[in-house]
Amino acid sequence: MPKTKSIDRPLRVLYLGGPGDAPAALRRKAAGDSFDDVAHVPYSLQFFDVCEELDAQVLSVSTHPRTDEFTFGKARAVNRTSHLAGKHGARYHLGHLSFAWEVARDTWNEKADVVVTATEPYPFLLEPLALRGVKVVPALHATLLPEFKEPSRGAKVLTRASRHLFERSCAAILSHPGPCAKQAYELTRGQPQPIVEFLPLFRRERFAQVRPPKRNDGPFRVITVGRLEPEKGIYDLIAVAKQLKANGRADIFFDVCGAGSALDDARNKVRELGLGHVMELHGWTKMDQLLELWNQSHAAVVPTTTDFVEGFNQVVIEALLAGRPVITSRVCPALDYARPSAIEVPENNVAAYCEAIVRLVDDHALYDRLQGNCARLASLFLEEDRSFAAAVRHVLVALKDGREVTPVSHPPLT
Repeated sequence: MPKTKSIDRPLRVLYLGGPGDAPAALRRKAAGDSFDDVAHVPYSLQFFDVCEELDAQVLSVSTHPRTDEFTFGKARAVNRTSHLAGKHGARYHLGHLSFAWEVARDTWNEKADVVVTATEPYPFLLEPLALRGVKVVPALHATLLPEFKEPSRGAKVLTRASRHLFERSCAAILSHPGPCAKQAYELTRGQPQPIVEFLPLFRRERFAQVRPPKRNDGPFRVITVGRLEPEKGIYDLIAVAKQLKANGRADIFFDVCGAGSALDDARNKVRELGLGHVMELHGWTKMDQLLELWNQSHAAVVPTTTDFVEGFNQVVIEALLAGRPVITSRVCPALDYARPSAIEVPENNVAAYCEAIVRLVDDHALYDRLQGNCARLASLFLEEDRSFAAAVRHVLVALKDGREVTPVSHPPLT
């Protein structure tokens, strides 16, 4: 553990929040916005709230294409162009180096005590800051390496280059549970700096509007929510609908909510395959419309493929909060927190998804058992003490007081 001492003034924090729109979030916070258009409490909002609570000064930098800057109280949020967008090969690696130089510049300009990095640049490029006494805190929202395909040799080398930071130099590691934390543990040969886990946080009142599922004479409705991208499984889902139709299961209907690069092509395929009576692609869906679709639904499916690196898929948890059983694969680490309400299928397996959906439709006892576990499992995600805010507070308070950060874990309910 790096040597530390207490800080007798308000903390100064630099937060690298990733590709989100931090100025927009801060502007909405300043206006007293309740963020009713999202089901979960945004991570950037949680971070701003904790820094305000601790009277900390914070600069939040996000790599969003919309140029913007906003200040509220002691918080300033800035959007900057990504150094990595559209770059490949050597230019991509140089982009990481440029990003690290920019982080160093911001650290010195802000006289930051703590740098919390939830995204690029490569973690090992921040080690010089740690060696100069800055408290570097990686925040793992996704795994360091792919879980379901062999990483490239270069990716392995770059990840191993961060071993010393994770093992010796950083002040703590914020992490989703599951593969994110496991890979940090493995990278450091079982001796990481303290890992402080966090879970997504949802508003209890938001899902209180969702009614219990009702079996009636209409179709069994399966909902999926999220970006429509090939690696997120939209084409697998279309193949599932096609197979069920071929098997004579016209009693199953799919509501697909979300926008993405594959939306138009997916709509064309649904039309070409004559699936319009068993599948609707709603596109981007407002929260009130989405809640009504949850009301109409009986189950959720999350068909993410092995081509995508999941951190902690929130739709799996939204299904629990809505009281709906979920069908997914181990590609989604959130499955560990939903198993008593879930059917696990082999990854990338269209036939298995078909079989699981049919089981839920036809086996009422199975459905009732899985559905009956939802409320208990969902309770983990409604309490602030397991949230990103709680994890950030735990780390920042310890660093300000000059104490070692203690590890925190949030195991799934059984």
